[in-house]
Amino acid sequence: MEDRDLVLSVRLALAWIVLVAAISGPAVATASSRYPGTRLTTVDSVPVFFSAGGKQFRQAICPRSPLRLSGAWISRAAIATARAMPALYSYGKRQGHPRVDARDAVATAARSTMAHMGLDFRSECSPLVWQRSAFVVVHLPHVTFSASLALLEFDVARTRQGWIIWAEVH
Repeated sequence: MEDRDLVLSVRLALAWIVLVAAISGPAVATASSRYPGTRLTTVDSVPVFFSAGGKQFRQAICPRSPLRLSGAWISRAAIATARAMPALYSYGKRQGHPRVDARDAVATAARSTMAHMGLDFRSECSPLVWQRSAFVVVHLPHVTFSASLALLEFDVARTRQGWIIWAEVH
């Protein structure tokens, strides 16, 4: 009987551990476990992530160790962001949300330091992140029912992990 009681005690203890882990798992997850965000696509063998969505901690949103952006990389930021739009707006298929057709997105980019929009994001992460980010404006040509949904603005940085769309400017 004692062996059976021991087995039952061990099983009960394991059940409690599993239950507590299942309940508290998302609550104890660190912000770094969500970095660099949702992987949207890959452009020229470089992954593109979206870290700006939802209510997240600053550590999960801000690009870590952003690389310097040359003029060619500013253009690549625009291309990567445009190609990520269909994946970013795939949620529009849910009931209650307008369907956003993000195909054939067209984007232009400039250094964030030269942009006159989204200046409040300068202090969101760090001066270094701001200096090494591109301000990308995306036009969705198939969205004709809403001008605000057809023209989007983002801050994008390049890290070793890939492109990170880290701020959606409103």
